[in-house]
Order: sequence, then structure tokens, then C-alpha cells
Amino acid sequence: MSEADETTDPNDRQFVKALARGLDVLRCFDRPHAVLNVAEIARRLGMSQPTAWRLCYTLLKCGFLVRSSTGRGLSIGAPAITLGYIAAQGQNARSVAMPYLRSIVDDIGTSATLSLRADDEMIWMEQIDGDMIVRDHAIGWRAPLDTVAAGLAVLAALPEQEREMAMARMALADPERLERHRDRVAQAVASLADNGHVELTGGFGGRYASVAVPLFPTGTAPSEQWCLVCGGIMGAWSENGLGHVAQRLVATRALLAPAMAALEAQSVSPDSLRA
Repeated sequence: MSEADETTDPNDRQFVKALARGLDVLRCFDRPHAVLNVAEIARRLGMSQPTAWRLCYTLLKCGFLVRSSTGRGLSIGAPAITLGYIAAQGQNARSVAMPYLRSIVDDIGTSATLSLRADDEMIWMEQIDGDMIVRDHAIGWRAPLDTVAAGLAVLAALPEQEREMAMARMALADPERLERHRDRVAQAVASLADNGHVELTGGFGGRYASVAVPLFPTGTAPSEQWCLVCGGIMGAWSENGLGHVAQRLVATRALLAPAMAALEAQSVSPDSLRA
């Protein structure tokens, strides 16, 4: 199913679904899948091959897709590359993520926080307050990885070896605490694998609930490990509130993770190293 089908109101008359599906086609292409055929695109988006072909044909005509050098598939064309290059200039993780944080807060009312791993802690780097907030954690606040939703989401996304190394370091500082939280980490790993997000309820004296998504692909360990968290007072959530926020965060992660990966690649490119 395409992201347009998952995240939009079917009654929204301003939304151009055909355009959204064309953008979904472009999002199918990434570094491991730089060349795709129509059947692969149709399978990824859960649509028929004739529908996928019409979308690809339109993008071919506009130059946003081109036939690969082998003639056996399609790849991203120059106009799309140009847009990506222009968008990336002068950008960083914060500037890329902040508009999405603002959109979540405006639409849902929960607070939204962008945090970054620093060794065995998460640091709150940016926050936008909504209606359901706890006002005692300012920018720069730190928490151990295994005690907050953001840290659990980052641990869950790391390769198993990296995760075990991080947990071993934390055990040196406080073995008893880590043993208490080991099941919590295992649950986070399972939740991220099954649902694409991590939930933590009952925090801060039983009054707080939060949902987190790592902004990097599961099974990788980029040099900067960012996480997006939404949280609020438990009594302020509606019955389906956590689930609704979780769906929104999973969709936001799908948009942001490739952009974060591109920024990471740009920061370690040969040109950047020579600069």
C-alpha cells in the first residue's frame, strides 16, 4: 500500500491522489535499489502493474525517471536528482526534521521532541510543545538510553552486536538497573520490528506516555543516531490516541530516514573530507 493510501483522509477533496502516487514511485528508489523494473515498483506499492506503468510512463515523459543503462529497468532522472541536491544544500538533521515536528504538534496536539544519542544517553535537541506536555524537561535534558522511549527506539534499531555493546557499557555503571530494564529493551526490539515504533507508558511517576521512532534504518548504526518522540500526560490521550500518534510517527519516519541517510552520506563523502 502506498503512503498516500495510509496517511490521508479519503474525503480530503484538496488532495491529488495521482500526484501522491507518483511521488510514492520516486520514493521506491534508494541506494540498494537504484534500478527497479515496473513489476518491482508495483509490488512495493501494492498496486497493479498497469497502474504502476502509467505512473512510470508519466515520470519518464517528464524526465524524473529514465531507462537504466542496461535497458532492463528504470532509475531516477536528472530533474529529481537536481531537486534533491538543491534541497540538501545547507541542510542538517534539525532543519530537515523540524517542519515535520511542527506539523505533528499542529495536527495532534502532543509535544514532539527531536533527540540525539550521545554515548549511553539521549539528549533533547529540539522540542515543540503541544497541549499534552510535561514542562520539566528543557532542551539539553539527558537520560540514559534504557530509561526513555527515545533511547529504547535507538537501541532497538541498532545491529544486535552494537546494541549488546551499548548495554554492556551501561552495565558497568549500574548492573542492577540494566538487568531490570533488559526485558524492556527486548520488548522495544520486538515492537520496532513488528510495528515500526516503540511505546513507553507510565513514565515519570506513572503520568506520562510516549511513542518514539528512530530516524535511521533498522539494523544500521549511523554516526548520528536521531530519534523522534511524541509524548504527553496519560490522562490527556484519547482511547486511540497512542495508536494514532504511532501511525503518524511511522509515516514520518518513512519520509525522514532516507533524507537523514543522505545527509549522513554527504557528511562523509570524499569531497567533504577534502574540504
